[in-house]
Amino acid sequence: MDLSSGELLLLLGVALLLAAAGCFGASPSSPHSLRYFHTALSEPGPGLPQFSIVGYVDDQPFTKYDSVRRNFVPLVPWMEEVGKEDPQYWERNTQMAQSTESVFRGNLVTLRERFNQQNSTGLHTLQWMYGCEVGPDGRLRRGHYQFAYDGEDFLAFDRETVRWTAAVPQAEISRQKLDMRQDISQRVKDYLEGTCVEWLRRYLAYGNETLLRTERPTWRVGRKKGHDGQETLFCQLCGFYPKEIEVTWMKDGEDRKPETMSGGDVPNLDGTYNTWLSIDVDPKERDRYRCQVEHDSLLEPLVLAWEEPASHLDLIVIIMIITGLFLLVVSILVGVFAFRRKWNVKCYEAESTSYLDLILSIVALILLVVSILGVVIAFCRKLLKSDEEASASNSGLILGSVGVNLLVVFILDVVFAFRRKLLKSDEEASEKQPPECDAEPLPKNQTLEGGVEALPKNQTLEGGVEAPPILVPEA
Repeated sequence: MDLSSGELLLLLGVALLLAAAGCFGASPSSPHSLRYFHTALSEPGPGLPQFSIVGYVDDQPFTKYDSVRRNFVPLVPWMEEVGKEDPQYWERNTQMAQSTESVFRGNLVTLRERFNQQNSTGLHTLQWMYGCEVGPDGRLRRGHYQFAYDGEDFLAFDRETVRWTAAVPQAEISRQKLDMRQDISQRVKDYLEGTCVEWLRRYLAYGNETLLRTERPTWRVGRKKGHDGQETLFCQLCGFYPKEIEVTWMKDGEDRKPETMSGGDVPNLDGTYNTWLSIDVDPKERDRYRCQVEHDSLLEPLVLAWEEPASHLDLIVIIMIITGLFLLVVSILVGVFAFRRKWNVKCYEAESTSYLDLILSIVALILLVVSILGVVIAFCRKLLKSDEEASASNSGLILGSVGVNLLVVFILDVVFAFRRKLLKSDEEASEKQPPECDAEPLPKNQTLEGGVEALPKNQTLEGGVEAPPILVPEA
């Protein structure tokens, strides 16, 4: 990359100006970073601008420029405050980004010549990334200032030695020119150690509600069968923020990090992250392993273990219990209503309800509840030892419960049918003779209290129907 002194100064000036914004603010409580990515393409593609710049705070994009819009724009609401305090901010940085775009296009032509790609029709890229990362104490941890060509390292700045490093022979020319310009190297070092850190603090002050928030992870510990009788335990963490998280598999309290495999930190659309950690274990020693999680959102480390997953039997049991309780309440209410009606009926009316019906209904519900409790007890004793056994046991418990309930329903149906037959026989017998009153009739022409005279016993009204014992007003 054959850069002139003016071009180098321009790129450095763009780096300094693109980081400028805001006011001094919050000190980070966890590691934070500020990075800018510049990407130039030899030719544009579908959905790919020929040149773009994206700024990130803690891996969250907050500002952007591309060759299509040719304007620097905010990507988060809190960046709009920058324009309110500095009305020239976006226009100033847009002009600098447009100048950088022109320089990058010229550098791509130079690099294609160095790599003998003048006649190449393929897509070629030039990338520039710079930024800084600070620790919980707000001090610089590391700084980045490097270039890449076609996805491979090309040239980088070493902050410790204040010198440049060429990753490929084609970068030697650029390295030599930059090493001869100590003023440029020193300005890059000063930016990484001072200016970048200060602007990072300012951005954190603007976006503290978003960037300094904490999101507690959700978790799941799973397992799957492996080879040679082994199995793999997975510890999955989802939806946490900030990105930094410590996940470790422990065996009897001992760190087993060399034996684990990590899935890395994967970003979500809402700015949170997911990760997972796995380890191969002997199924007989499964209970000795624990997944330990440390994160800013947790007051103390989480210690997670694999547990037998809940089956669909839980839902079935809950539904059965609720149904049984509902039927029990309905039956009790019906029984109470029938009981009260029995005692309120006149002595001449035929008995229409039976204590036996109520008792049988209650017995049926008791048997139903007992069968449900049997399923619950079997489940709570954790008789299920593996996924295959769990499936078989679940089916057996469900079929057993259904079978018991069907048997109870069949027996009660027979009992109720027999009871209905008896009641029918009683009704036929009652049609042949009038019901007797349990109370003794009053003597003939005896007057009740209040001046009401009783009719003679067995007096017949018009139509030949025997009159029930009624009371008539005194003439």
